[in-house]
Amino acid sequence: MEVFELQLAHDASEAHAANRLMGLIEIHVPSEYDKLDLFFESLGIEERNIT
Repeated sequence: MEVFELQLAHDASEAHAANRLMGLIEIHVPSEYDKLDLFFESLGIEERNIT
């Protein structure tokens, strides 16, 4: 159970960091840029496939 709790805490921390990053992008990036692409690029993800 302890391993699960550690993983859950880690995932929650990553989600919180991603939400903060997206919030900063929303505030500081002009609207003509694709904010979602910038978000993924900042996480080191160059291409995303959403089906």
